[in-house]
Amino acid sequence: MRVLHLDCGKEMRGGQWQVLRLIEQLNQMGIENTLLTSAGSPLAEHYPASKPFRVDILRKIWPAFDIIHAHDARSHTWCAVLGVKPLVVSRRVAFPIKKSFLSTWKYNKPQMFIAISNNVSRTLEDTGISAARIRVIYDGVKDFSWHSDHTGGAIAPASDDPLKGQDLLAASEIKVNFSTNLEQDLQTANCFVYISRQEGLGSAILLAMATGVTVIASRVGGISELVEHEVTGLLVENDPKEIRSAWERLQMDKPLALKLANNARERVRQAFTAQHMAAQTLKVYQELL
Repeated sequence: MRVLHLDCGKEMRGGQWQVLRLIEQLNQMGIENTLLTSAGSPLAEHYPASKPFRVDILRKIWPAFDIIHAHDARSHTWCAVLGVKPLVVSRRVAFPIKKSFLSTWKYNKPQMFIAISNNVSRTLEDTGISAARIRVIYDGVKDFSWHSDHTGGAIAPASDDPLKGQDLLAASEIKVNFSTNLEQDLQTANCFVYISRQEGLGSAILLAMATGVTVIASRVGGISELVEHEVTGLLVENDPKEIRSAWERLQMDKPLALKLANNARERVRQAFTAQHMAAQTLKVYQELL
């Protein structure tokens, strides 16, 4: 099977890490993968075998592939314009889809959508996309051979996205380090705080869970499909006082924090590995052949 992956992102965000993990796993499973991505992007640097995303290149090579998998909105648009198929589109965001003529036309083109959560799946169905054209496949993380030693403090992802709630964290007055390198900073973190106003899933939360770091996260979007309150982490409303209260609770109750972290790590092993994600994605490809 030959699969062409498309991702036009110019940053290394959650979606790009998932593309990379997916291709790595599919390569190990004997699938032939080609990636078109933005020239000079972090994803291109992480996957040197990639080719630059250009419309002329896409137009020339796509007929040679069995499956085309668009991982972001821009690549989805170009595939729709060029009539590329069989087309699989990953949908990572939870905001509603516009119901304009052009949007309806674009979303009628893919043969299958991969939604990263049931929450995202519902936003697709709300615009009239049949459930028969949607498969829910959660993000996956690699298997870490280490876990946090908990000698540090709380961390949160650094972001300039106003939906990510850094203003709420600031108002909570929690002592938190805003991390630009989660894998590095999770090695010592004793708490991971993920505050968001809207979220398809929250793949960064999976990193924290996989490395044994206790999670505090907003009760929004698909996050509750990852974090079970008081079982694998703590869910909070987007209220600074509630956020601070949850953090203080974990600081004062270390046995609870450890129990939540251990439960979360086991939950990731059971359902949120990169191997799980790749195996389920391969099944989607096989459905279309």
